[in-house]
Amino acid sequence: MELAFLNKHTLKRLLSWAGLLSFLFGLLSLALLNAALIFRNVPLAQPTALLVPELLLGICGLFAPRGRRSYAVWGIAIPLFVSIGMFVLFGLSWTINPRP
Repeated sequence: MELAFLNKHTLKRLLSWAGLLSFLFGLLSLALLNAALIFRNVPLAQPTALLVPELLLGICGLFAPRGRRSYAVWGIAIPLFVSIGMFVLFGLSWTINPRP
């Protein structure tokens, strides 16, 4: 109901910011994952709390004007890359058998 009172310019600006925030959250999750892998710290290796907001903001950002849509695409691609990478790392760690 509140969106009906927003003018078109304000709505486009909000959608543009949603795509940019999604991209920035993606960079933050990549930085957290890198720091966790470098320092071998398990609690930092959980950027999954950022994945859902990144995807939602990225999907909202896809409705932005044409020039700002690239941030939203990157904001969707980064969490997908992080989740696939975490899945592959988890799968590879299961294949290691420390004791024969």
